[in-house]
Amino acid sequence: MKKQNLVAGAIILTAASTLTRVLGFVFRVYLSGKIGAEGMGIYQLTFSLYLMFMTLASGGISIAITKLISEHIVSHGEDGVGVIVKKALLWSVFSSVVIGWLMFAGSEFLSVNVLKDARTALSLKFLAPTLPVIAVSSCLNGYFYSMRNVIKPALTQIVEQISKIVIVVAIFILWTPQSIEYACAATVLGLGLGEVICCIFIGAGYRMKKRKNLINPANAPVNVLKRMLGVSVPIVASSTLSSGFRMAENVLIIEKLKQYGDSQSEAVGTYGMLKGMVLPLLLFPSSLLHAFVTTLVPEVARANAGGNDTRITSLISKVLQITAMVSILIVCVFLVFSYELGTLIYKSNTVGTMLAMLSILCPFMYLEMVVVGILSALGQQVHSLKYNIMDSVIRITLIFFLIPIWGIKAFLWVMIVSNLFTSILNIKRLLKVTLVSFNIGDWLIKPTLAAMAAGTAVKLICRYTVGEMFPLWITVIIGVAVMSLLYLLALFLMACIRKKDIIMLADHFRQAKARVS
Repeated sequence: MKKQNLVAGAIILTAASTLTRVLGFVFRVYLSGKIGAEGMGIYQLTFSLYLMFMTLASGGISIAITKLISEHIVSHGEDGVGVIVKKALLWSVFSSVVIGWLMFAGSEFLSVNVLKDARTALSLKFLAPTLPVIAVSSCLNGYFYSMRNVIKPALTQIVEQISKIVIVVAIFILWTPQSIEYACAATVLGLGLGEVICCIFIGAGYRMKKRKNLINPANAPVNVLKRMLGVSVPIVASSTLSSGFRMAENVLIIEKLKQYGDSQSEAVGTYGMLKGMVLPLLLFPSSLLHAFVTTLVPEVARANAGGNDTRITSLISKVLQITAMVSILIVCVFLVFSYELGTLIYKSNTVGTMLAMLSILCPFMYLEMVVVGILSALGQQVHSLKYNIMDSVIRITLIFFLIPIWGIKAFLWVMIVSNLFTSILNIKRLLKVTLVSFNIGDWLIKPTLAAMAAGTAVKLICRYTVGEMFPLWITVIIGVAVMSLLYLLALFLMACIRKKDIIMLADHFRQAKARVS
């Protein structure tokens, strides 16, 4: 088996994740044009409940398999890996079929009594059969990550996204839904068929990769299911509670917006604009960081199993540094071009206003994403569960009392407080259980100064030169490119990035390219 190191694997996954995020974001823009803000609200409301069922069916299984296989390879080599995958698949299929049936059978009740909108029932019925499919895909993706073979999951991401887009667009071309309810149902039907194609693709990849000695080995691991549940149950509990709270939060937002004075249509439309348009735009750049989290988990698990504290510290420090520097650049881009992006993508100044206000969340959201992944690899899932519960209680309480008074602006402030709260707690826990020290100067202060200088320069350039010469979309592209170059140059001059780092990254990129070819 060709083994890929952390950076090489991250480069491959970053390329795939970036492509799928671009495709997914373009698809969201297309979808918002087809079903409007209210349709996006119903779509997001449906998915908030679906996400809870999906978490129950498959949440944590990928990380659990990755962790178990990585630790098993350290002590016994590859013999026995197939036993872990086989038992994980059997458990996942069984549990996801049961949960999928419950979701299908209770769709009418859930739509009326939980989501408070009967128009979501048909979409829930279409989504229920996808749960076993997603569970199988999660198991197999966990296997490939643990074996340091990221090419198959990377290709799977691309195949899945393309399949979903093609199917949904074809459905809208061949059949024009006459209501928002049927438009949302048609959308989720296409997404479900895309999940099936994704599962078939990753399953075929596993069949080709599998060797007989991995299925009936001499060193078969014991208590696989117990150990797997020991890892996945805290993650599932945390994610399910988080999903349940988020679903309750989403329903509550709409109800409280109605108390503020909005009609049902206006409340769902405002909610759809925030959750279906603004937040996806904020999270779009996270594809650059998701790859590092995915490839970091098996590396940290192996180092942790071998008691290699030096390796753990080195891995975590490098990823946190990259996360902080990338996040600060993204904040600068969103602050400088918030209204331009809102106008270009959604033809809405309101989106631009929300984007500008929430852009400061990016470093905290992205750091939390990375830190939670690391804590899971270190067996610290229970603490993330505790932080999520505390955060959700605070959010729902603030939503209940503040939105009826100040409307959607109150929720924007709730999001800021919430993300600061959870990110600080998770980072504090990471620093406590590892030898990592947070370099505030090189990771935050210097990058912030570099971003401010680059953003100011680009704002002046776009206002007085480029902005008068080119259309808005070209101006934004040129501005982001120039800002990125100026930012990197400033980091280099302030010694946040060194020549040896660039040489190392270039070497790893060549290794990754050679492996792909």
